[in-house]
Amino acid sequence: MSNIYLDDRMYGKADVRLLHVRRETRFHHVVHELRCRVLMRLASEIDFVTGDNRDIVATDTTKNTVFALAKKVGVTSAEQFALAISKHYFDQYKHIEAMDVSIDETRWTRVQTSEQPKPHSHAFINARECVRTISVTQTRGQQPVLTSGIKELEIMKTTQSGFEGYIKDEYTTLKPTADRVFRTVVSCQYTFDPANVHSIDYEAVFQTARDAILSEFAGPSEQGVYSPSVQNTIYLAQKRIIDRVAAVSRVTIEMPNRHCILVDLSPFKLQNNNEVFVVTGEPAGLIRASMSRLGSSIKSKL
Repeated sequence: MSNIYLDDRMYGKADVRLLHVRRETRFHHVVHELRCRVLMRLASEIDFVTGDNRDIVATDTTKNTVFALAKKVGVTSAEQFALAISKHYFDQYKHIEAMDVSIDETRWTRVQTSEQPKPHSHAFINARECVRTISVTQTRGQQPVLTSGIKELEIMKTTQSGFEGYIKDEYTTLKPTADRVFRTVVSCQYTFDPANVHSIDYEAVFQTARDAILSEFAGPSEQGVYSPSVQNTIYLAQKRIIDRVAAVSRVTIEMPNRHCILVDLSPFKLQNNNEVFVVTGEPAGLIRASMSRLGSSIKSKL
């Protein structure tokens, strides 16, 4: 008997880029730009084990299916479209056991100017603030697990952050501080209760999650809020999301600590009053945590 087996196998198409324009009137349009990855697991292993392709849905067919479904079912949200893709494959091919659909959405906002303050009906500007992420995993006969999120959200505050009271040993060189630059690139994933995935205002949840992260990070506009650690800021943001969105079962947030180190200007007989820093990208501190409601069995994919 062989002592090896395939413990994971999927295939499909990645990086299918799609722009969908919903023409609500002649001039008023809604746009969604998506980068899709569609993976499937077949009931048999013969394609891997023996090279028999009879059960394979070609990856080029998958690319074409994404475009065709965008026309047939439309795109009201990336979440709705990911769920529709998963459903299509289960309905179309009875030998598919599982689906894994991931979408990154590039956000576009309507052009506004001082001369034309009303949001434009069909001209857009790339909102480079962050990327929205969507993932649907589903096994045949079970409810889809829908996880949405945010990545590449780069934020910084120049005071109201410190790090003190940590363990010091023979290898510690870091000096405690009650006033430092806090700079990070946030990744956040929030997983919905599977029973509610088809009746959610996904845009409202995204805005709530984004606002929760920024509010706990920044605090009130004048004096801000003090952060004693990245860990505590993550915890408070997660708690705010779960408290405010009943449909969310689990939240995972990851924040690398992109260090900004105070430059020693004393050789030049200059005093550096937290004004001049060297920005370092590597190495970075990395802090991650997941928070779940009691009774939730959802596992984070981050």
